[in-house]
Amino acid sequence: MPVRSLALFLYSGLAFAASAPTAPVLTYSTYLRDSFTPNAIATDSSGNIYMAGNAIVDQATLQTIVLVVKLNPQASQYLYVRYLGGSVDDFANAIAVDGAGNAYIAGATASPDFPVTTGGNLGTPAAGLSSRRSFVAKLDANGELVFSDLLGGSAASSALAVAVNATGQILVSGTSESSGFPSTSGAYTVTNSANHPYLLELNPAGTKIVFSATGIGGSAIVLDSSDNIYVAGTTILLDYPTTPG
Repeated sequence: MPVRSLALFLYSGLAFAASAPTAPVLTYSTYLRDSFTPNAIATDSSGNIYMAGNAIVDQATLQTIVLVVKLNPQASQYLYVRYLGGSVDDFANAIAVDGAGNAYIAGATASPDFPVTTGGNLGTPAAGLSSRRSFVAKLDANGELVFSDLLGGSAASSALAVAVNATGQILVSGTSESSGFPSTSGAYTVTNSANHPYLLELNPAGTKIVFSATGIGGSAIVLDSSDNIYVAGTTILLDYPTTPG
């Protein structure tokens, strides 16, 4: 039986007064596409709703592909539905939206034929590695693919979080199964641990890694108005860096 995804949208009235919080009101609730599992949600300044997740495209093999949808503010109309992936399994874990309505999707792919735009293979080895690799992709406001990048090194990795600032710089964080994830000169680096996190920044065109740090990162990321980076997640590393106190 196909799985039908359910999105509970827009609880209004989540205001907190000094005395007691205002009770939330369910404004609307809607069903989405069958066999679609949303893993991340975001909105833009117009109230449009963006979701990224996985869709089963083969019920026999349960092969999954990345699915990104954009709905109007009332969740009554699809503005676009975009599939992204290759011939094996692809997963979307995070989504962010900039001021122009561009959507940034981060996740992992095991597809050797995952679509990569020119200059989008930013890790080693070359595209076509059969193990899972991190990816980040950008869609414009109409759902057209602007760029798609593969990230990482010789070991399997997965992008878990993505954020974008006002100038289009893109932050991606995730995990790698070995210390082989590439790092840039001068960045914080751990070289002797497995299953470690990473944190990197891409230029707005998605063609260059501005910095890549290993041994630090997480599964959620956000930027403030001063472009300070806040990362949250879990770790199995006993030497994960902590500040005094």
